Amino acid sequence: MSISESNLPSAKKLYPFISQWRIENFKSVISAKIDLSPLTVLVGPNSAGKSSLIHSILLFAQNSRRAGREFDGNARGQIILNGDLVKLGTLEESHCDLTQSAELPIRFGATYSLGSERRGLNTIRRLQAIDSDSQNAQVRDTLDWDLSLVNEPGLEFSGTATVDNVQIALSTANSITETMNANFTDGSHLPAGISNERANYTDKYLMKVNFKKNQSRSIFEYRTDLFTDFTYPAISLSAGLPVEGLRLLSQLDKELEIQKKLFSTYGFMLGKLVLERLRVTSEELRLDKVMAIEKCISLVFEKLENLDRTSESRVRTRSFRSGLLVDDTPILDLHLIRWESLEKFLLQNKEIVTLADNPILDAQILDDALENFNTDELDEDLHKEMMEFWNQVSEGAKKLASHRFPDESVSWFSGREGTRVNIFDPEIFQANLSWGDQLARGVLYLEPLREAPKANYTYSSGGAISPQIPIGSKGEHLAQRLYDRRAWAFPLPGNLDNKKLMPLVDAVNIWLEFLNIEGPIKVAPQGRSGFLLTVGGRVLPMLGTGISQVLPVLTLCLIARRGDLILLEQPELHLNPSMQQLLADFLMAISQADRQIIVETHSEYLVTRLRLNSLGEESPGNSKILFVEKDGTEGTTYREVKSNEFGEIQDWPAGFFDQASSDYKRLIMKIAQKKQNKNFVDD
Repeated sequence: MSISESNLPSAKKLYPFISQWRIENFKSVISAKIDLSPLTVLVGPNSAGKSSLIHSILLFAQNSRRAGREFDGNARGQIILNGDLVKLGTLEESHCDLTQSAELPIRFGATYSLGSERRGLNTIRRLQAIDSDSQNAQVRDTLDWDLSLVNEPGLEFSGTATVDNVQIALSTANSITETMNANFTDGSHLPAGISNERANYTDKYLMKVNFKKNQSRSIFEYRTDLFTDFTYPAISLSAGLPVEGLRLLSQLDKELEIQKKLFSTYGFMLGKLVLERLRVTSEELRLDKVMAIEKCISLVFEKLENLDRTSESRVRTRSFRSGLLVDDTPILDLHLIRWESLEKFLLQNKEIVTLADNPILDAQILDDALENFNTDELDEDLHKEMMEFWNQVSEGAKKLASHRFPDESVSWFSGREGTRVNIFDPEIFQANLSWGDQLARGVLYLEPLREAPKANYTYSSGGAISPQIPIGSKGEHLAQRLYDRRAWAFPLPGNLDNKKLMPLVDAVNIWLEFLNIEGPIKVAPQGRSGFLLTVGGRVLPMLGTGISQVLPVLTLCLIARRGDLILLEQPELHLNPSMQQLLADFLMAISQADRQIIVETHSEYLVTRLRLNSLGEESPGNSKILFVEKDGTEGTTYREVKSNEFGEIQDWPAGFFDQASSDYKRLIMKIAQKKQNKNFVDD
């Protein structure tokens, strides 16, 4: 049955989420696989490696493509080590200095669950999600990627690194559907006389995309019968991952591939094929296989020989069914060919043939009628029959071409050129693009040392405000953002799914009250002096440092959209213990509102409150505490501090907020000793 976007049922929204981050040979980390939660809290001694996790994420965020802020080397596989978000010096300075890893490359990786409304999500994926959701299960695409950073000869001190050994897997419902491997070369993989002149592509990589065959025989899985892999001698990258590829094909190979896709696609449009078959009343109009193969080969060469004229005069058509989008038509109408599987089906179901007498019969009516019949076997047999047919066409055309065009050259072709058949094109490119979009627009960061209290905040200039640092890296543009009167829906205390629209400053004021800070915040423009920001009628220098430090934290978290990742370092600075506890409640609430947070802290009060809150979680696992420690042999490790069902820590890490308890113990002993000495003197 034909399905359009307008009549699709609504699937439950799934938001992007990073479930694991991987680091090798970076700073003090030899090797770490860090499992993340909606709220991940990093604690541990100074210089243990807590910031290494945050800085590695920021490294890729600052190398994502952003309009007007792009570094053209990114598309060619270069990674900026020193940018808006993080400054790492040279690759050698970033390398782990432990002897075990001295000769090994720096590697990063992640496991990323894509949202249900990501770019490139086709209708088939949506239907899978809807069907699974009806069975109380969630199906979402997961992207696993790993890559190395190496020094390209001559660029060791350029402040950049080069991507190498990229390994990516795209999975659906825990089953891998596609893999991608790209390796840095010297360009020797290109045929003699071939070079790439497209500025945004590099031919220093050889990449392969492989389709995996799954047990299910959905429409999406039929493509593995057509193609098993594609090779790309030139690619374009973003944040280290390939997002586009160029293939080297002859015009004949390209046309045969396009027609192969089209034949299979039209075969799935069963209602259209049956309708056209029923309208053919004269047997003379239907070709047998031998005649049809000869005619297809003839038409292919006719098209190639008149390529310029046909490309200008060809009328493009668009057909749509269950996520199939085709901007061309088969070289030969499929209903003119005698398909044995279709004839057998019609012979067994003669009531379908009688539908031809209906004067208003169309593909939609026929699609609805076919829903009453079991067409699974027909789909399978027809698909196999068409693929066998087209394989014979391809073999015949290539054999003939070896005589007619013995010296035919190859040319560069992008997957976006010519016919678009979404179901057959690698989905992994779109998944990589979605990851890049997440890095560019969905990673928000605030430095640990925010702006000192001041009365006036300056205007931002040029590109000082970006989606990744929307209030400035230190909160220096806080007032300008709070002055924005556009209304949005923000999570509020006791109403995290709030739908009421309000300006950002109103939402911040509500949370200020939650933190027991007397407001409200007011922002007034002061001409060239910037913005005057007051809290409770007083400028920030009159209120102390704590409020100026926590305001950017509140604002950044509220700006974040569902599915965004918020990176915070020491948000508790200059706050008293009770306010640190309330800040922990705020962070927990934001993470429960479909935002992901990684926070580095030294606050025992914040961590203790999170432990307390986790006991009351309806869905355990929303928050996680990682104790970060380092030694000279193993480097930095990230160890989860686990509690039992009663909230007790079973394996208490040495140095995990035990200083206070140690001091309490010593204090009690001192008091007891003093009392004992006094009693001895009195006696």
